[in-house]
Amino acid sequence: LAEMFQKKPERRNDSFHSKNALDKLKQVKVTLVFENPELNEVGTEGLQRIIRGKHMYNFVKAAEKMLSTDLIRLLIDLNHWVHNAIDPATEFEILKKEAPDFGKYVKAIHVYEPWPIHEHAPFDIPSDEQVKIYKWLYQLRQIGFKSGTLVFERGGGENPLQIARTVIQALRQIVQNLEKDVLPEKLPLEFYGISPAGVLSPERQMVIIREHARDPLKGLIISPEEEHTALGKEALAKPGMT
Repeated sequence: LAEMFQKKPERRNDSFHSKNALDKLKQVKVTLVFENPELNEVGTEGLQRIIRGKHMYNFVKAAEKMLSTDLIRLLIDLNHWVHNAIDPATEFEILKKEAPDFGKYVKAIHVYEPWPIHEHAPFDIPSDEQVKIYKWLYQLRQIGFKSGTLVFERGGGENPLQIARTVIQALRQIVQNLEKDVLPEKLPLEFYGISPAGVLSPERQMVIIREHARDPLKGLIISPEEEHTALGKEALAKPGMT
């Protein structure tokens, strides 16, 4: 505090800035979240402290009771479970029986491609990964997760445009259908990136498919000059003619 007042003496007259860090947190109501840990090293899968859903539930309930606060909550990283050899679907089924209000203590969820390795990769719309994530979140919603934040935890190296084209669209569909409590087996065509009208219509997508169907062949086909050639040397030398 002394150092801060020295740099910004005008704050001496502000009661908020005279408080210590913990008292400031109480006043502005910052929520602290505990995240299930990632894998430390091969051979320790699932052995970290407070990694199973029931243990996380016990932790947050104890914190709420001992500290008389609702400002300590949970953050679930689905992939942290996956690469710890913990199946989120099974975990949520266990919690449904042992902690049926687990979801109301979840403040946020880290979402990215559900691989069994710790890599923050985007996922497509449509894709099996998108459906898998929806099923997990639907299970969590059934045990109390009615309000919270989905966070696409981005890793390094991805093109932001790629994320905008895939993840944002996929997450939008996930959220819209979760809020309607749509069963995973009854997801509409829009969830899979198909719509009766507009840019997602089957007709529009077929046009795009036809326009790009031969893209993988670019640069791979060479037309040899025939004895009685239809294309002269100058024409063959033009970019794209091969």
